[in-house]
Amino acid sequence: MDPAVFATGVLNALAAAGACGHALFLARRPDRTPLEARFMAVSGGLGLLAGIRALDGLTGLPLQRLEDLLSALAPLGVLVLAEGALRRHAPRMVKLATLAGAGLFAMLALFRPEGAAAWLAGAFAGYLLAVIAAVGVLLAGRERDALSAAENRLIGGLGLVLILAAPLALTDFEAIAATPPIRLGALAILLVVYAAIRLSEPEADASGLARDGALVVGLGGLGGILAGGLFPGAAVDDMIRVGCLLSAGAIALLCLWRLRAERLSAQEPLHTLSGAALGRGREAYLAEVLATPAFADLRLFGADALADSEPERIAGLFCDRLVATSADLAHAAAGSDEDALRALMDTAGVTHAAAVSLSPLTLAAVNAGGLADRKAWTARLAVLARIARALPAEAGHAAD
Repeated sequence: MDPAVFATGVLNALAAAGACGHALFLARRPDRTPLEARFMAVSGGLGLLAGIRALDGLTGLPLQRLEDLLSALAPLGVLVLAEGALRRHAPRMVKLATLAGAGLFAMLALFRPEGAAAWLAGAFAGYLLAVIAAVGVLLAGRERDALSAAENRLIGGLGLVLILAAPLALTDFEAIAATPPIRLGALAILLVVYAAIRLSEPEADASGLARDGALVVGLGGLGGILAGGLFPGAAVDDMIRVGCLLSAGAIALLCLWRLRAERLSAQEPLHTLSGAALGRGREAYLAEVLATPAFADLRLFGADALADSEPERIAGLFCDRLVATSADLAHAAAGSDEDALRALMDTAGVTHAAAVSLSPLTLAAVNAGGLADRKAWTARLAVLARIARALPAEAGHAAD
């Protein structure tokens, strides 16, 4: 078997594992957010595409038309993700052009003449680049003030991934890259999946993705150089293949490791906290909450941190509610109590806040932006606030 074909098949198998693992992880969530549902569909489709490409390359099964059919839908997935991240529809012309292109190339994948495959691949590459460019313009031109800080970080990360993925995807087209050492479209799929997982973490942004990418590329480059040193007769193309496969393997393992860590974190509910903490009062209880992995990202804002934010007005908002979210406060009237709380949350970079004490005011807050499970954090903070308010500040004192 041709080494380039074999290496590309292995690369696609790694991409299929990462993408399908992400899709299955999201599928098991009973309360997915709309954006998570979009990522689940896109990751599942990309995983299926990569799996078919792996079978085609490693077994020689005649799956080219099915592969082309799924590829035709990939630009539509890019637009679907962008709309979900922006929380608004794309311009009508962009949407219609993308839908028409996806439908046309899907039909051509099924019914094209055999001799037309090469020029159709070139035409599809142009269509893919046009959609990516249009989505990039939409992401860059977003109304930043209408989105939370976490949502802006998510969109910035997606924009970076599109910039990196576009040239990698083009290596899959013979009209553009006739005989590369390895075709890297599967690496583009892994980047999209890893970005979706990484951006689900609080405070994750484009710079974090860039650092991760640099480490993975460095690992692959080092692996390729070591392969050349261990096998002096190895060709440069073989060293490139080894480096790319090592990088892809590292990204796939990072995807699965981060998914496992997120699943384990979600399984640690409030009721696992010891009764001893409850008996020692609110401060001891909150200290133990912050010490658990499930609440490692939780931040407390006490009287000193809230001194310049009109704490009396904010405390009044929490008299009849347990949790406030940036989405709830997005349309707060200027100068209102809700606007004061929204400004505080934006400045602190958090999306969810709960008052664990009303006098003096103490807020427990977290950044649950991106793809994080917003509903789960709302429920956790509500339970936390209800328990904390019922406790005395210290053992032997009265509660709020």
